[in-house]
Amino acid sequence: MFVRWVPVPHETNRLVVEVSGVPRDTLAPLQSTNWPATNWPALLAVFVEQPDLAPLPMLGAHTVEDTRLRFTPAFPLEPGLRYRAVFDLGRLPGASATNAGQITAVLQIPVPPERATTFVTQI
Repeated sequence: MFVRWVPVPHETNRLVVEVSGVPRDTLAPLQSTNWPATNWPALLAVFVEQPDLAPLPMLGAHTVEDTRLRFTPAFPLEPGLRYRAVFDLGRLPGASATNAGQITAVLQIPVPPERATTFVTQI
């Protein structure tokens, strides 16, 4: 299984977290209306990490698309901040202690270099 940050086509600075490689029969219960919405953050959690502060959980939507789990943040990601996505295998429907564990993907968007907006051409 893989957890990765993926750009949203045709949208600048929009990224989503995708989990791929989950067996189709495991995904079926996640697509059912019986899967409680409160279970999603325990299965796939996304945080903003800032120096000297506790990680902050991000708001967003969890969905299953084809054979992938997806987390779409409610707001665009900010340059200079560090983001961490944590997928907990032990929270999948039917998971056992033998296949428990976590897969993490970290992303930090670089701060663009500052460009001078005013130039002195003559004195």
